Amino acid sequence: MGSLDGLSKGLIGDTLISAAAIAYIGAFTPRYRRNLLSHWLQLCQTYSIDVSENFELTDFLAEPIEIQRWLNFSLPHDKHSIEVILVLLLLFMYFFYSSRAPGGAMGERKTERGTATTVCQLMPMD
Repeated sequence: MGSLDGLSKGLIGDTLISAAAIAYIGAFTPRYRRNLLSHWLQLCQTYSIDVSENFELTDFLAEPIEIQRWLNFSLPHDKHSIEVILVLLLLFMYFFYSSRAPGGAMGERKTERGTATTVCQLMPMD
């Protein structure tokens, strides 16, 4: 249970930093990205927002098996390339999610009967 407590403790800060990264780091060099992430981590610490002890953007946004699959398809084995693919994939998925098209290649939308709740499941294309 201690591991689950540790994960949930940093969830808000991890999510905040990941969202900022997806929105802002796309066009920057690896060095500048590292500086931005470090700055955001310091801001979280300044404002007492808990972040996981060993926060890594790629670990938070993707499963290791998914990253390994990309590497098997000749993605270069550096953190910058993995971050670029993650940001592009998430932006691509967001574009399809927000496009109001029910279903489609990237996702499935269902409205729960009797409620205004819409359930969406995003699925990467193979």
